[in-house]
Amino acid sequence: MIPSQNENSSIMSECPSSAECCTLKTLQHSFPFNLIFVILLITGCSHLSDQPHQDKTPGESDKWYETWDSDQMRKYRAERYQSILADVERTSLTTRHQRILAKALSKLYVGIPTCSYTAKSQSNGKLLEIFDSDGPWLVEAGGYQDFRGELGDAVWIRKPLISAQSPFPYVPTHFFTFAKVAVENETKSHIKFAFSINKKILEQSREWSMEWVLAPATWVVEFTVDKERQAPETLHFFNEKPFNRHLAYNLTDVQLTLRYSYSESCDFHAMTSRALKIEGTVLSVGKVNEEVFDSYTDVNCESPTLYLHLQEPSVNFVDHVRLRSRF
Repeated sequence: MIPSQNENSSIMSECPSSAECCTLKTLQHSFPFNLIFVILLITGCSHLSDQPHQDKTPGESDKWYETWDSDQMRKYRAERYQSILADVERTSLTTRHQRILAKALSKLYVGIPTCSYTAKSQSNGKLLEIFDSDGPWLVEAGGYQDFRGELGDAVWIRKPLISAQSPFPYVPTHFFTFAKVAVENETKSHIKFAFSINKKILEQSREWSMEWVLAPATWVVEFTVDKERQAPETLHFFNEKPFNRHLAYNLTDVQLTLRYSYSESCDFHAMTSRALKIEGTVLSVGKVNEEVFDSYTDVNCESPTLYLHLQEPSVNFVDHVRLRSRF
């Protein structure tokens, strides 16, 4: 069901097209799809500081991102590969495995292509409230993602490029650490690698509440790769053992699974689904058993494709997670 104009007018008035919102009212009507947002929500952390990613008028939008053509995108992808390979070459993996892993990781992010896609979301649990914006979305060359609904060309909802509710998750080049990298399983067509998150990313976060939630846990990453294409298929995060923060919360099972698929028209590996599961107890709520699943289909780019690349190298992954939760 498409939201009414009155509902969307309220949202647009609270969420200007060029900035994320940070009010609790807005958060309650957004898609709480990513790990950190849901944890913060259920632990009562509604005190997020107001540090919007973008506060530009449309005429100033070129100041905060670059527009690349296909050649520039491929150059960036090649640079990511060489940088990741330099890290992986220090491990005990075979040379063949090192190259496959670095190549697949380099394809996780190459900018955000101007394209169209269809979104759909589902949730199970007592705490999650999903705002209904299932349907067609369009990534505009002007630096936004627009939802146009079923009644003509009017823009019903607008979100920034870095929104979590899109098939383009940002993964920094050095988000992972490979000190204990291993091959968990290998078949004729696939390899599953296991490694860890770089905890320095958490320490560098500008939002202290992100580190407050994430730091107590030991996170394991399982990365499944298509051997022939040397391409990402599944990126799976989970906590190695239960973790808690004093009496605020005790989380026994947290899993976040991202699945990827290659879009030929975009020359891009888009995320096709995201699944989030959280189990445990929270002081202010009690027992928690939450699940969210969102899917992205029909990712198509027109030719020539443009790739929008954010000009904020100081923003790390945790900061992106925080910003993306603000829709």
